Amino acid sequence: MTTKKNTLLLECHELGKQFTRGSREFWALKGANLTLNKGEFVTLLGKSGAGKSTLLTLLVGLQDPTEGTVRLKGEDLFSVKDDERSARRNAIVGYVPQGAGMIESLSVIDNVRLPWHLTGGRGEEPEGRALALLDAFGLKALANEMPKNLSGGELRRVSIARALMNDPEVIIADEPTASLDGASAQTVMEHFRQLADKGIGVLVVTHDTNFLHLSDRILDIEAGSISAHPAQ
Repeated sequence: MTTKKNTLLLECHELGKQFTRGSREFWALKGANLTLNKGEFVTLLGKSGAGKSTLLTLLVGLQDPTEGTVRLKGEDLFSVKDDERSARRNAIVGYVPQGAGMIESLSVIDNVRLPWHLTGGRGEEPEGRALALLDAFGLKALANEMPKNLSGGELRRVSIARALMNDPEVIIADEPTASLDGASAQTVMEHFRQLADKGIGVLVVTHDTNFLHLSDRILDIEAGSISAHPAQ
């Protein structure tokens, strides 16, 4: 597949994050540059500790960078207050973190519907869309179950359905195939490919190389720095 040069949705420039461990300071991310266009599926490969999760939390505004910038649809993500940043993230970005992050007191379908309520209920009626998303990932029969009754792989698929609830323009997924069997992983990644073909920008961070053929671009992250994958 070739890179699609469409509307730029997300970009970071010289992005860096420094942490302190004891008396020692270290960079989890340094000088990271990345772009994501409308209708593009980008896969970012990296080993554990390479800075993948740190990058994603910065791209969605969950923590502030030490240096550099993140622009979401042309606007500096860190030029606004936390509440406005959260509102933009919920309205534009579907984020799949590493952990399932379910609210244990809510049923599966209510967990999936939650982003719709957080944005003030825009778009279509939430129950029908939530059920359709659960059905897409083979989970419709579990809609009224509580999270404690689900397996790790099922929770992973619920978290992906939840990220898609608001019909986001950008999808950012951290190890989305973790805990999934081969068939479920293929369903998820092919669904992301279909969404990219419809114009959504998809960024997947992973160490799983089984689905690279679905990508428009493949990048590597090592020691907190991003580069083009040498196989391209």
